[in-house]
Amino acid sequence: MKKKKEDECYGASVEDRLLIQTHVYDEEDKAIRTLTSTCEKNKIEWGILLHHKCMVLINTDIELGKEAYKNNKIVFKIDYIRPTEKPYLKYFRYENILKNRNTYYFRDIINYRNTQYTGAKKSWHAYSSSLRRFLEYMAESYKDYNENIYAKITMAELEEYILKTGNINSEKSVKNFFFYVNGFLYQKTKSEQFNRGAGELCMRMKELTSKYSANQINIYNEPGKIKKLIQIIRTKQNADRNEILLLLMLSFGMGRNALCQLKWDDLKSDNNNLEICINEMWFMLPSALSDKLKVMKEEKEQGAEYVLGSRQTKYKKELSEDSINTILKSISGYDTDEFYKKITVGNVRKSLLFHLLDNGYDLLSIMRMLDIDPKNLNNYIDKEAVLDNDWYAAKEIESTKEHPMEQFINDIIS
Repeated sequence: MKKKKEDECYGASVEDRLLIQTHVYDEEDKAIRTLTSTCEKNKIEWGILLHHKCMVLINTDIELGKEAYKNNKIVFKIDYIRPTEKPYLKYFRYENILKNRNTYYFRDIINYRNTQYTGAKKSWHAYSSSLRRFLEYMAESYKDYNENIYAKITMAELEEYILKTGNINSEKSVKNFFFYVNGFLYQKTKSEQFNRGAGELCMRMKELTSKYSANQINIYNEPGKIKKLIQIIRTKQNADRNEILLLLMLSFGMGRNALCQLKWDDLKSDNNNLEICINEMWFMLPSALSDKLKVMKEEKEQGAEYVLGSRQTKYKKELSEDSINTILKSISGYDTDEFYKKITVGNVRKSLLFHLLDNGYDLLSIMRMLDIDPKNLNNYIDKEAVLDNDWYAAKEIESTKEHPMEQFINDIIS
């Protein structure tokens, strides 16, 4: 039996406030415990672990909770094979930990989880994601963290965040966001402005939750800008995957879950063109997208299951929805034009619905292709728009000989 090698641990301290350690052989959990224990023993607040599997940031001032998932002091744990957390690597930097202290926003999130969060463990991911995105926005707005920073946050800041990011674009998503963030802010501020219902926020956000908001930012009205974006994508890492992800969104309004779960088995060839299965119905793909997918499949390793998987898993595991968020966030940052921040899953779905309606397609067939549940239709359009749709004159997507976005997709990728 091969003898396990003894661990080698190397460390360096920064201003007696940050300890950086690297462990050569220890498993990550043991290495994290060692780092935490060493920091606590030497009264060092922050610790960074450099491990061959991950990077970890801990803070010893975080209190522990009684439940197992609340029993650690980890602020960030970034696995090298998963891209989801990598944008947060900037909060490992000296200036964010010890200078402007913006990493403290994320320490506060874990402290809240361990000591005040009362929801279910399975719900914490949604809370954490919303809090991280909002507090990152606050960090970029206020720049420097201080002990009184939360007293400066107002309801107006919540509204401004929703309007500027464009990621929260329906009444349901506004309510969910408010529900996730409100508890944290109320615990931090005890301000009555956060001790209210989400319905009030929705009333104040009419311009955002309006059913025609997507029509005002219809991304299909700017094919030149989308073409420019695709050309930029082709110069970046994972170019083929990210281009196909964007084209699937633009062609079918696919949501995060649908993109993550899309398998090669969901595609079939018909007269040299691929079709895609959506909710047990088959739809033709734009020919240019079909050609790209066929090339992509030929280049994939044998046994690949997921269209948008990762090389690390040999495309046998689906991407996480957070990975889709990370990809779209990186894409939106490729150019300084504010237009690219509007390319979100929600905006694309709404814009595509209006684009197809304006081009004479039947609402029911649009709902089938976009996989819109009838009970959620009012998140996209209002009653008047439904009644205005001419059921008899409108074209059915399924009866056409080509995908309704055929020309648009051909134009932007040529």
